[in-house]
Amino acid sequence: MAGALLHRCELSPHPSCRDAVVQAVTVEIRRDAQGARLEATFVDDDARLALPEIALDPLRLWEHTCVELFGIGVQGPRYVEWNVSPTGQVARFEFADYRKRTRVTFPSSLSVSVERRAATAVVIAEGVFGLRNMTAGAVTAVVRSGQGSVAYWALSHPRPEPDFHDPAGFVLPL
Repeated sequence: MAGALLHRCELSPHPSCRDAVVQAVTVEIRRDAQGARLEATFVDDDARLALPEIALDPLRLWEHTCVELFGIGVQGPRYVEWNVSPTGQVARFEFADYRKRTRVTFPSSLSVSVERRAATAVVIAEGVFGLRNMTAGAVTAVVRSGQGSVAYWALSHPRPEPDFHDPAGFVLPL
């Protein structure tokens, strides 16, 4: 899927993360009539990035390296969160308000692939995200090293501690 480029985002690690694990995280979002493509590129010059390879607890994909997409509609404070794992697993969470989860699904409408290129790893998710119903959102990444350190990357970090669910971080027009 080519699709029109909606956004190209350079994420930054949360200031409290002592170890960023990777040197950069870039996310591209493309959209066409069939759906959307989310492509996250992790620049890993030091080969420290840990990509999970076996199936994980689908409710806890965020405990490992993953990409997340949040979306909020006109009818806020309701929002959704997609967790996309390099294992190919996807979880979609619906929230009635800040961290008040109401529903979880495991959509089969998204396909996930991983490409390793020299000093980068690219996680690609394609399919129906439902972005057309969203007005704003956030792209984030949890980045884990093979030694266990974790960094939280996002476009915006509105709190002193990492918190991807803070609506003040939903700064991306969708």
